[in-house]
Amino acid sequence: MNKKFLSAVLFGALMVSSTGTFVSCKDYDEDIDRIDKELVDIKSALSALQAKVDAGKYVTNVVKNGDGITVTWSDNSTSTIETIKGDKGEDGKNGTVVTIIDGYWAFDGVKSEYPAKGDKGDKGDQGEPGDAAAAGHDAKISENGYWMVWDAEKAAYVETEYIAGGAVAAQVKGGWNITVKDENGDEQTIFIPSSATMGYMDVLNGANPMRALYGINEKDVEYGPAKKTLKKGLYTTLDRDLQVVVNPQGTDASAYSFSLMNSANVDTELPFKEAVPFKDVLTRATSENAVWVLPHDFVRYENIDDARTKNYLLFKANDGAKHALSLTATLNETTIKTPYDLSAQLKKIGEVYVGLKSLENCAVNVDYTPIVSYISPSVDAAAVYDYWITLEQSAKNLKNAQLYGVEIDKEGHSFKFTRETGVNNSIEFVYNYILMDGTIVQGDKDAPHFLAYQREEMANAHEITLERLYTPMDATVILDANKNYTNNYVLTTKAYDLTTLLSDMSDVEKAVWKSAIASHSYKMDLIGGEDGAEWNTWWENNNTLACTPVFDVKKNTVTFSFYVNADLYYNYKLNKAYQLTVTVNDEDTKTPVASIILPFEFTQPTLDITRVNGEKAIWNDKKNVLSIYGDLVNENYMYVPFYEAFTTAYATQYSKFGPSARYYTLSNAYEDDAILRMYNAKFLGRNYELLENVSLTDIVYSSKAAEWNTWAYAGYVNDEDYAFNIIADYKFYGVYPATKEQVSDFTLRFASLLGDAKKVEAKKEFTSNNVTREVVLTDADFTLVDALDDTFYLFDGVKADGNVDKRSDMNLRQGFEEGTEGFATNFTLANANASAYYYKNGNKVAIPVSVGAVDTNATFETNTNTKTRAWVPGATSATNVIVTDLNANEAIKAQGYAAVPGGIMIQLPSSIGTTEPVTIEFKLKDVFGVTKTLKVVVKAAK
Repeated sequence: MNKKFLSAVLFGALMVSSTGTFVSCKDYDEDIDRIDKELVDIKSALSALQAKVDAGKYVTNVVKNGDGITVTWSDNSTSTIETIKGDKGEDGKNGTVVTIIDGYWAFDGVKSEYPAKGDKGDKGDQGEPGDAAAAGHDAKISENGYWMVWDAEKAAYVETEYIAGGAVAAQVKGGWNITVKDENGDEQTIFIPSSATMGYMDVLNGANPMRALYGINEKDVEYGPAKKTLKKGLYTTLDRDLQVVVNPQGTDASAYSFSLMNSANVDTELPFKEAVPFKDVLTRATSENAVWVLPHDFVRYENIDDARTKNYLLFKANDGAKHALSLTATLNETTIKTPYDLSAQLKKIGEVYVGLKSLENCAVNVDYTPIVSYISPSVDAAAVYDYWITLEQSAKNLKNAQLYGVEIDKEGHSFKFTRETGVNNSIEFVYNYILMDGTIVQGDKDAPHFLAYQREEMANAHEITLERLYTPMDATVILDANKNYTNNYVLTTKAYDLTTLLSDMSDVEKAVWKSAIASHSYKMDLIGGEDGAEWNTWWENNNTLACTPVFDVKKNTVTFSFYVNADLYYNYKLNKAYQLTVTVNDEDTKTPVASIILPFEFTQPTLDITRVNGEKAIWNDKKNVLSIYGDLVNENYMYVPFYEAFTTAYATQYSKFGPSARYYTLSNAYEDDAILRMYNAKFLGRNYELLENVSLTDIVYSSKAAEWNTWAYAGYVNDEDYAFNIIADYKFYGVYPATKEQVSDFTLRFASLLGDAKKVEAKKEFTSNNVTREVVLTDADFTLVDALDDTFYLFDGVKADGNVDKRSDMNLRQGFEEGTEGFATNFTLANANASAYYYKNGNKVAIPVSVGAVDTNATFETNTNTKTRAWVPGATSATNVIVTDLNANEAIKAQGYAAVPGGIMIQLPSSIGTTEPVTIEFKLKDVFGVTKTLKVVVKAAK
């Protein structure tokens, strides 16, 4: 790669070419005072540049602009440095263009005698401690103000005859050096990065302990067709290429130097080659998802014994620490370090096995290198120092190689086909290699083989990049053949138009395209996710594809179906960039016909679950308190209809559980004494001493409460202090957690229909008989409405046919089931722990209450004259209020007697005056022990 040099010099115009050039002049003559002033202006401009760098900006372009240099920044702003101006003298008429041609410095397009080695310059002998390779050699300015270039043969800088002056911009690794040199020869230089400055990095494949491999080569070993030499010494290398994610995403990691430092901040001397974009993610000169690869390199130590001791010290666990290494990136004055959470153990190399992939669709006159696909079972494969490929030596293979024009480069690193006679045929190659301990594996018998197939040169592959898909992951449930819900969900995109792609194809290519589509001859590659290569191989799990393209060859469109399933090994991550490439191949030759690229990113799904009021599950107005009205199981447990509290966009009614509501998960907040409150809870048919994480998936719901399998402890259900918070987590499709804004926590109350009853009151104030002081009350005298707005009853009634209607049956028809959720069995108003009082002179006076008996305190008598029947009181008490339960009596139609409903008789004591109303409070009690007060006011008649 060519270096770029831009100079805004004293008397020359600066020219910039697309390959990177520098123009300077040889001579100048200027007024000193004006020079001083203009130098001050230039230095001020440099200070402004430095301020931009300090603010995190980086340069995207540097160009000559008139007599100055203009810098374009990442925010599209520009800065200009003006050069010193003066009359153009003889030497200032023509500038000089400096480039690299064929490995030599060139001036004005003429190759000079000065050797150059591009970006890195000469690579030094691989081996002396601390001298893995020489640094890159950029052009620089001598003390005399002339350009100096590196002479590789002399291994030194040499001064050229070309003057450098004024403001100079020189492109170097990772950016630009901007330099000003004044009349005294003093320089001011700043570095401007050409990408975002790295702020953070993380090693993706360093979790498992690494190995610092070493091998000892006892003597110089000559190898390969180029007669290279592996010198005697001890060699070390890391056991893997590191995969690194850098932040911010636009950082050019190739501009940085990387090293592994131990916790004593000493370089382990395990070198890396220049960082390259992760190949499985992107093949261009940058990495769009910020993943880079650091290829491991080798170090040679000439003194083997000293090297052993040195490496023992470098890789010991400092102070017993389990993790001792940090990856460090350096660029000029910038240094970034990962935490010391990496480790490497020193290990002498063992056996190495190398496997290779076959190369398919090889084109004519294109160089190819072998692809190592796996290395097993040895973990020491990084010890392969070098390789060279040869032809498999069978007569047939050698004949075909000659027929197809196979050429291998002089070092054996690559090959190419030079004739089309090899279309749809293959050549077998041998992958020979040398390990860093001097072990050579070569020849047909010992070295691994691989095949290279030449493709049919019928057409060039076409490519189209579709509009980026950026959408919430709002998938739809997939129904089975019986239209039942499944655990699978799909998001289907719009139809993308492929007309532009097909318009570039020939008729033959279009025919191949249609045939390939019909036979589903295409391959899919999914990359991204911003956390390594996890998506490069996992495509199918439980017979469910993560994505399927659907082509319509008549309309020239394609849609994509993305699948989500909690059972998948991997699901798409939210807010992460992906790229899907669908390559359509010729079904016969497997030659690529066209590639369709879809960049996409999914965001948080929109909420499709709501909190609703069910038959026995009621939310408050703010939907943050859920009251459950369950049924008694036994004295300690109650059934609770959790099922009814939620519904989804897919549900047709609340009692039919929606397919995504099943991913609602509940857990105890464990606040205060919440553990005691939920002692012995049972959810979803599983016994828990505490309410742990549970899902609604397995809740059984039916019209019979006894069949529900959601249980809860029944103690203290009416006490608000014993309501407790539930943590409510929801995962869309069982995969994506909802936000707290979407699914907030709520407080759960195990409630009582009676305890939360909306109205329990007498309809009026009653007046007793003036002689016997009694009043007879039936359900018609009360307003009784439970928590669910249903009427309930205190006494037996009568049916239209004159028969007795049992209170338990009447309540059951209203949804108030005695014995499980309403009154306890055999509950009566007279035994409801009644109390009575009245006020005298402003003071509350209690009156004893006694329970009367039928046929003693109340007698059911018949009047044959009037054909009526009624309850007649017994004697009054002087001190006590007497309450007596009255049975219902069925009609005697043959004798003309109507039915009489059940009720209660209340007799006031004879000591109570007619101006002193008596309040009787009955404690209604349900099966859970919850009470509700019913007040009856009776006034004695005058």
